[in-house]
Amino acid sequence: MTKSLRHRTWNFCLILLFVMGSAVGCSPTAERHEATRLDLFDTPTTVIAYTQTEEEFETLSELVFSELSRLDALFDVYEGDGEGKGLAAINAHAGQNPVEVDSDVMALLQWAKEAAEVTHGVIDASAGAVCSLWQQAREEATIHPEEAKIPSQEAIQNALRHRGMEYLVLDEAAGTAYLTDPEMRLDVGALAKGFTADLVMNKLKESGYSDVMLNLGGNVLTMGCRADGSPWRIGLRHPLKEAVLTEVPASDRSVVTSGGYERKMVFEGKEYHHIIDLSTGMPAEQWAQVSVISGRSAEADLLTTALFILPEEEGKALLAQFEGASACYVSLDGTMTTTEGWPN
Repeated sequence: MTKSLRHRTWNFCLILLFVMGSAVGCSPTAERHEATRLDLFDTPTTVIAYTQTEEEFETLSELVFSELSRLDALFDVYEGDGEGKGLAAINAHAGQNPVEVDSDVMALLQWAKEAAEVTHGVIDASAGAVCSLWQQAREEATIHPEEAKIPSQEAIQNALRHRGMEYLVLDEAAGTAYLTDPEMRLDVGALAKGFTADLVMNKLKESGYSDVMLNLGGNVLTMGCRADGSPWRIGLRHPLKEAVLTEVPASDRSVVTSGGYERKMVFEGKEYHHIIDLSTGMPAEQWAQVSVISGRSAEADLLTTALFILPEEEGKALLAQFEGASACYVSLDGTMTTTEGWPN
């Protein structure tokens, strides 16, 4: 993650199809409130909730944004959290020494190891070296589009040699994390937002809140219901044109989408997006978009990226390992198909 805000307004606006109707929540006297920040997780972040008073919502939103700020700093792989207990410190000390980390960082890295195992390395948080190559190329293309170029195959293959979750050593008792390869870097782009959404929503539940929708730049997690007692409705953008692909109901569920239309660059007339297939080190080319619905945002985040990279049958085999999860695929020609369990 970086701190520069990229152009995601269209996708974000479509996701904001959530709440339409009267200002009467699941409680007869509840009112709808909304707040947005643009400086967290490199994306617009919005919380919408039904509360009894505006003051109650202000307390709720302050809790949400405070937690998001804390976690954004810890999970930022470049700039760090100021106390040296986040992912940036692990990267900075790769090959040198273990780093004492925050408990939420330890939990995220344990989830990253599970993710790498269940996806057989398709989702690999240790592949930051190759992800960084592509990020630098995209940033340079944004600043100087006439000088845009993609990473060389030599650089890509060299970066791919410096990955492997076995080289991330976690000592839970000591509370430390260590990258044993000095050239290895962490990147949690396929994991952090979903993991964060779950942490924040759990914090809200513990504080007694209900009827809340959290949107981390299209990573949506819902709790409770909307105005008329029906589920929240999440609008998914069409990946090939400025239109709504479909709307899906969600209550106590997460809806996450991966597509190649957000962070991308153009080189010699071809677009290159940010979702990297680690079998080649190049942007994935299987699908235009994949969306996943799951009870946990961390699972939906992992799955939507993995399914975007994998061929259909392999993706569905992975999806079947997660109870209650379903997916919506959009092919490169715009055809939409769904798996069993996807809401009509």
